[in-house]
Amino acid sequence: MIVSINDNIEMIHVEADDLIDTLNKNTEAMSESIFLTRQEFDLRITRSNSVMNQVLDNLNHLVYVIDFENHELLFANRLLRDSLAGQYSPGLPCWQLLRPDINAPCPFCQKDKLMDEYGYPTGYTNTHDIYNALVNRWFLVSQTLIEWYNGRQAVVVSCIDITDRKNIEQEMRYLASMDKMTGAYNRSWGLRLLQEFCYNNEETGEPVTVCFIDIDKLKQVNDVFGHAAGDELIQTIASAIKEALSEEDFWVRLGGDEFLITFARADQSAAQEKLEAITKRLNRINASGSFPFRCSVSYGFHTTTPGERMSVDDIIKQADANMYQQKHAHRGKDYTG
Repeated sequence: MIVSINDNIEMIHVEADDLIDTLNKNTEAMSESIFLTRQEFDLRITRSNSVMNQVLDNLNHLVYVIDFENHELLFANRLLRDSLAGQYSPGLPCWQLLRPDINAPCPFCQKDKLMDEYGYPTGYTNTHDIYNALVNRWFLVSQTLIEWYNGRQAVVVSCIDITDRKNIEQEMRYLASMDKMTGAYNRSWGLRLLQEFCYNNEETGEPVTVCFIDIDKLKQVNDVFGHAAGDELIQTIASAIKEALSEEDFWVRLGGDEFLITFARADQSAAQEKLEAITKRLNRINASGSFPFRCSVSYGFHTTTPGERMSVDDIIKQADANMYQQKHAHRGKDYTG
């Protein structure tokens, strides 16, 4: 009986040793498998990074990656590296390389908007237009928060040159706002500016002085000398107005023979001096005999007073009414030179 028990104990020890050997072998195999899996994972990451870098290097716009916290430049694509002319150096703050004219993060940087008030990523891409005075170019900038290779929070920044688009937009706005014949603002755009001007001056308490101008006897000049002569009369008057105004004043062509001038920070006395400069110029033109017709205008002012709340239409109507008082005095004068 004792022998039998000893034999059983020995068999248990043998089985235990076999089990331990098996576990050790399995553990070694698992470790080797994990090691190989980690190697394979790292290799795939390296290959993936290489592919991504190649993709970014072949884009035709600037792309770079910065550390979210300290602006450290982590990556720049080929186009950006080439534009830096050998000055590319990972690890430096992005603004030190991209904007050497400043000594702090770019004022237009909006990377903080990629985090919410609780410090969590918003998940959105922030996009905005910026003007870089250093290179005199406009860029469409997109910023996206990502996790970089080493687990750091980073921002991918994409910059697309939109200078040509901005120039086209500016040209379109100019064409949409200007009267082609005279260079004054057209009616719709000019009245919008006057509305804004009146609102701003209402806030500051400054008066608004406008002058309604009507070209004398334009219809008769058209009837007698033709519309080409009438256009010449309009352009001559417009040139005289333009030369008398400051950069802050603006003028509007309301219709065929009507203009409206808004004077910046000028009371009616100062505005009257500018209108007298216009009429003196027209008198010199008439005295020179340049045209077979007279170049003259009738005009009327209206100045708002602090606290006076008048609509743009009412201001124009009042100036128009004052203009007609002067026009009556011009009636009966010959329209020929």
